[in-house]
Amino acid sequence: MGAVGGIEELLTEYRNAWIAEGNSTRALLSRLSHLRDFFRFAAAAGVERVTQVSTELIESYRCDLAERRSLRGRPYSADTQRTAVVVLRAFLRRLVRTGRLLVDPTRSLGLPAAPSRLPDVLTRREMGRLLAARDLESAIGLRDRALGACHRRPGVRVSELVGLAVADVDAEARTILVRYGKGRKDRVVAMGEVLGRMLAEYVREARPAFLELVTPRRKLADPGALFLSLRGRGITANSVEYAMTRLGRKARIRKRVTPHVLRHTCATHLVESGADVRVVQELLGHRSLGTTERYTRMALAYLKRVHRRRHPREREGRGQ
Repeated sequence: MGAVGGIEELLTEYRNAWIAEGNSTRALLSRLSHLRDFFRFAAAAGVERVTQVSTELIESYRCDLAERRSLRGRPYSADTQRTAVVVLRAFLRRLVRTGRLLVDPTRSLGLPAAPSRLPDVLTRREMGRLLAARDLESAIGLRDRALGACHRRPGVRVSELVGLAVADVDAEARTILVRYGKGRKDRVVAMGEVLGRMLAEYVREARPAFLELVTPRRKLADPGALFLSLRGRGITANSVEYAMTRLGRKARIRKRVTPHVLRHTCATHLVESGADVRVVQELLGHRSLGTTERYTRMALAYLKRVHRRRHPREREGRGQ
């Protein structure tokens, strides 16, 4: 099977522009995967140049996505199908803006509305169980407790967390400098007394142990990263996700526990406690206030569920 001519050059330009704008590398990999999938489909359909991409071809691709199965034999979710088309639309519209295409083949393409499903959050009790599940006798336990607390309290993204340096933590001012956040914007987030104590204990007691685990032949200079792996290097996003998932299982929490869930939990608990939505926006580094306002709806929905479950009259009403 051939390939669409010039597409790799266009994808390289797209990649470079995406990185220059300070966007997430992980999101970029996902987008490139979706785009390459479409252009493999296009090549199989006889398309030789990107200028031959038509609305009809994209509609055929949507039908193909709807019929596909994952490696586990499950149909592609509506979210996955929608994301694939949204990524393609953004790419083709960029080609129109840069003069590579004269006409946008997605201009008349209808898309289903994005689902308004709110992400899972942990209750305060579940969060307490999670932080208590760590083995505080080990360096890994101290590190993972500090990792979870950074997600939970200041709501730092996993991509930001792995980029933190020891020098970014100001114990005296109780602040953390988050460098190159989303959109390559730095921001300062406050840390409470509890998080400050956890980070101080990790840096004092556990972090040196990760450097000592490296054998003399592989002895590395201190990389300066706040959170280290067993190899003495800065921890990766995948390792953070694995650590949080493992702790969730250890705490016997039935919900999925990921860095993203902990960040949502941070925002929801802040709103529940009466924090101003604009303060939460600044803390989380959201570009749009609309993104932050989701947590207001999430907190309201959560409180309604608790009320229905615990209020005596609600229980009596269901029993009638």
